[in-house]
Amino acid sequence: NPAMSTDRPAASVLAYYAAPGPLTDLGTSAAFGEAFVAAVPEPTTAEALSGFVQQHVIYDLCAKKLYGVELPEDRLLEIHIRSAAKMVDVLGALRSTFVEPRPPALRVAGRCRDYAVLACASFRAKGIPARARCGFGAYFSGSSSPPLDASPAFFEDHWLVEHWSSHQKSWVLTDAQMDAAWRRELNLEVAHCVDVPRAQFLTGAEAWLRYRRDGLDPDRFGVSHTPQLKGAWFLAGNLIRDVACLNKVEMLPWDAWGKMPPPRPNEGLFSEADLAYLDALADLAVDPDANFDELRAKFADAEVHVPPTIFNPLTQRAEAWAAE
Repeated sequence: NPAMSTDRPAASVLAYYAAPGPLTDLGTSAAFGEAFVAAVPEPTTAEALSGFVQQHVIYDLCAKKLYGVELPEDRLLEIHIRSAAKMVDVLGALRSTFVEPRPPALRVAGRCRDYAVLACASFRAKGIPARARCGFGAYFSGSSSPPLDASPAFFEDHWLVEHWSSHQKSWVLTDAQMDAAWRRELNLEVAHCVDVPRAQFLTGAEAWLRYRRDGLDPDRFGVSHTPQLKGAWFLAGNLIRDVACLNKVEMLPWDAWGKMPPPRPNEGLFSEADLAYLDALADLAVDPDANFDELRAKFADAEVHVPPTIFNPLTQRAEAWAAE
């Protein structure tokens, strides 16, 4: 498969990812954005920022198990917040200071995507090139003691943040979700989470190509605790979501639009034309810096462009995401 270029990205590419997009502009939080950005740790290292984000997001499905918190039913809707600024508004309403350690019950409810997006927004607020990445993690078996398995039985649907490290002169993947409670649960080291090995996380494009070119079973990709959430349709969805992230439109993990197929069996799911289109899209997205201009142009296609209104399968309604 094609690999991501190790060359330094063009200055214009780094400048693009250093600026916020519509869902990562913390300045649109009129009440609390300035205070939140001021609280982002400096120097803004991956480790320091991960700790900061972990103080502000609580994974709703594991709130009771990992943190002993029973979130009120009305707060569970926070997982549908798309913009980082609106997350900050919710946090500010719960408690207006962002500097002191925050009890888990006063964190915004979210999923892996929300840790990644809030970290991405924070990096960008400090002028550091960053992008959220949608794909699949290889370290969710709970037995990830080194050496880590680069080809697990199942690749878990997951999101990370990727920032340009001027020190390492490379893009660094970071799992901002993995606080001490999660690391204990999955038997992970801090170093693994701050700088996730490339073999341990497949972007949407990389996962698609592992299926199409390497012949990996598509049913090894999805959400392990929900059997119907796996397969080729899921791979196609995460490919398109990652392309949207690379164009600074970080949608919810379940938002549906464009060429994303509905949940269906793998056999006969795609036409030959569909497969050719998705293969070509993955070939661009697997090396987003080298293919930056083509990827930006491709995002104008109706098949992948995020329209003003999309369908949220969890709420079962059409939602105007830009209104956030």
